[in-house]
Amino acid sequence: MTVLSFTAKMRVGTRQHPYDRLRFIKPVFIGDTIRVRVTIKEKRDYKQPDHGMVVKALEVFNQRGETVLACEHLLLVKRRGT
Repeated sequence: MTVLSFTAKMRVGTRQHPYDRLRFIKPVFIGDTIRVRVTIKEKRDYKQPDHGMVVKALEVFNQRGETVLACEHLLLVKRRGT
C-alpha cells in the first residue's frame, strides 16, 4: 500500500476529493512508521452561494520526523444555514 493510498483511506466520507500540489518528498520503506498531520489551511468561496471550498494541508512524516509526502486536500462543503 502506498503512502498516498493509506492517507486517502483516512478521509471521512465516500466521495472522491481532489488533491492539489501533491509532492512525494522522500521514499517510504517496508517497516517504516508514518504519521499524518492535517491542518485546515483556507476557506474559499465557491461559484454556488450555498457551498464553499475548504483546503486542508496534509503532511506525512516517517519515524525520523522527515516529511515524506505533502499535499493539499480540497473539499466542497455545503454552508450551514442555507
